[in-house]
Amino acid sequence: MAGRRSRAVAAARRTGWEAARGPLLRSAGLLTFNFAAAAGLGFVFWVLAARSWPPDDIGVATALVATAMFLAGLSNLGMSFGIVRFLPAAPDRAALMNAALTLVGMAALAVGLGFVALAGIVAPPLAVLQTDLVLLVLFLLLVLFAATEPVAEQMFVADRRTEATTALALLLVALRLPWPLVLASSAAPAVIVGAWALGYLVSAGVAALVLLPRAFPGYRPIPVFAFSKTAPMIRFSAGNHVAGILGNAGPGLMPLLVLTLLGPGAGSSAAAHFYVAYAVASLLYAVPTSGATALLAEGSREGPRIGRDARRAAAWAAALLLPATLGLLLLRDPILGFFGASYLSASAVLVPLALVAWVLIPNSILATILRLRLRTRHLVVCGAGSSAVALGVAAALLPTMGLEGAGWGLLAGFATGALLASPVLRPSPGDAPPPT
Repeated sequence: MAGRRSRAVAAARRTGWEAARGPLLRSAGLLTFNFAAAAGLGFVFWVLAARSWPPDDIGVATALVATAMFLAGLSNLGMSFGIVRFLPAAPDRAALMNAALTLVGMAALAVGLGFVALAGIVAPPLAVLQTDLVLLVLFLLLVLFAATEPVAEQMFVADRRTEATTALALLLVALRLPWPLVLASSAAPAVIVGAWALGYLVSAGVAALVLLPRAFPGYRPIPVFAFSKTAPMIRFSAGNHVAGILGNAGPGLMPLLVLTLLGPGAGSSAAAHFYVAYAVASLLYAVPTSGATALLAEGSREGPRIGRDARRAAAWAAALLLPATLGLLLLRDPILGFFGASYLSASAVLVPLALVAWVLIPNSILATILRLRLRTRHLVVCGAGSSAVALGVAAALLPTMGLEGAGWGLLAGFATGALLASPVLRPSPGDAPPPT
């Protein structure tokens, strides 16, 4: 009896060790490291920025950056998911890669210019883009390269070369660091938006000109307009694109909502405080989202193992999040204090923002299963419901609870997304298998 028990324990340990060394958790671990390292350097950037400019200036700058990143996600067209899902089995990988980058680049320029033209109507606090030529150019560059660079990164993930994304992630953020110190006497919005644009531009250039040709022999970064060759991926990506737009509207537009509802005075500093708190909490979000990205890559190769891999990804995320969440909540005041005394007012909002990480475990894994089964309409419903609840709850709570209301709004939104996605646990006979 004792011998059987010891053999069972040994077998369980071997299984756990093999899982830890397998491509799923290896990719998840590397992606988490990339995000954490980039977020850590991002933390340093925002500390330097907060000590170089007053909160009101930071508030406008963060609203510009958050809006640019939302527009970049809008322009991504779901290609980050499509590349991971279809690149492993593509007969002409170079054409697929270049077609994806070309399409996203065109969309980014169109979306960026469209927003600037309408900024005075849809986002009056950002109408400065229509009068400041330097800020306009930097903003458009940020939208363009923040849309295309993640697509290039996902090409490495699809090919199980996740380690290549580490250099890109570190390069992207490290290039931002000196500018708050070097240009502290200049206008905060232009310096901050320019620093972000420079990071994405160089990272995208290194990926396209150096790393991708090494990883994919014969690849050259040239525009490809033969989109008919990529029709299956585009159809899949389009559904994910709509779902992504709707799902990212909650966190992406929250700083602008704070800025608008709380007024040009208090709203500017409050938007800065919220953005910093969200940036700190996003360190936790790296864990579930990285696990889900690795799950998508592996599920696209080996569909029958998706249930087992999903459980492993969820358990892995929970094990890492427990100490990380406790540490953040215990040290949130000292962490926010690095940015300046005024940022301590964001301490309360870090509680719901930290809890968002736990809701993201089922949220991101269930969304990944929906993507693997090509159930994009369900994804659209989840994204729309999530952001509608997030922005609606935040709008209702902000006037009475202040920033904390924005945090509870996001938590309610992501929880809604997980609930809406939960029916995927009952697979239907029509679910599509991974491509072969």
